[in-house]
Amino acid sequence: SNRIVSNLLPLERIDLLFPRKLIAVNCCGFPLVIGRAGVQSFSQAYKDAENERELQIVYYKQQGETLSKQLEILSKRVADYNAKEKELNELKLSMASGGSAGDAEKKDSKLRTALESLSSQVDAYIEEIDELNESFDDIQAHNSKLLQQLTEQSECQVKLRAQMLRQEKDVANIRKEMVTQESRIRDEKALYNTKETELREVEKKYNMMELKWQQTTRSLQEKEKVQRELEAVESKLKQKISELENELDVQKETSANEKKRKLEGDTSVHGGSEDKAKKSVGKKDIREVQMKHYQKLLFCSICNTREKKMIIKRCLHMFCKECISTSVQSRNRKCPACGAKFAQSDLQPIYF
Repeated sequence: SNRIVSNLLPLERIDLLFPRKLIAVNCCGFPLVIGRAGVQSFSQAYKDAENERELQIVYYKQQGETLSKQLEILSKRVADYNAKEKELNELKLSMASGGSAGDAEKKDSKLRTALESLSSQVDAYIEEIDELNESFDDIQAHNSKLLQQLTEQSECQVKLRAQMLRQEKDVANIRKEMVTQESRIRDEKALYNTKETELREVEKKYNMMELKWQQTTRSLQEKEKVQRELEAVESKLKQKISELENELDVQKETSANEKKRKLEGDTSVHGGSEDKAKKSVGKKDIREVQMKHYQKLLFCSICNTREKKMIIKRCLHMFCKECISTSVQSRNRKCPACGAKFAQSDLQPIYF
């Protein structure tokens, strides 16, 4: 019986069946698992602990079977003791009824030795029965405590399973959210790429427009500059034309006055016929001056023989086609009158 009690598993051993390495412990002594990895590790530890408890229950069953066998042996011995005690009583009765004294004494001695041996055996059996009863009571107490712990652990297992289901549900929801977020990130990335390409195209268009604007501003500045130069040349030409017209008027007046004086002198000598001749001569001179003026306007100022057929649009000076073509062929693309530069596209034919 001492051997059986010493081989029993102590209650403190049950605390070693469950790991305490996780984050927290609940009221039943089980860890509160946080995270999927913790749930898996705890489920594995719980399975191992459950296997060890099953082994412990098998061990207790084996111990109970051994105790039942020993009780059966003791019960057989008690039955033998009862049978021998019955036989002893029968002998006592036979001795009391009568018989030979020697035979009675011999039987009495045998019965006494048998009674002493039986009494010693019974005392040993009683002590062993007491020890077995104590060990059986201890086993019963251990079994009751173990059953209580098993019920508590089953309740905790149910709670943990519910917690595992909730955590698995949370993990599934988190995975769904991660999938949706990944799809959203992919869509946003694709949209960002499209926007970036559109922005690059817009930047290219903006650069092209800026270059065009710079070119147009330069061309406008050049045109304004050329226009200012043309206006300056035009003002100079107008001034020269006005000066020439004034000189021509002065020359006309002086020539007319000279002719008038001559005619007056001739009239004083010749009389009225000469006055008529003077008038006719004056008209001819005026016509000749007008003819020269119109010829100067009509004929080329370079050769003075051909009519003006081409005009330079930059400075509006006119020349004959031959003189302009010779100056263009000789790479001398400057106006012969004012010296302004011109291009082939600035030449245009005119018709009187």
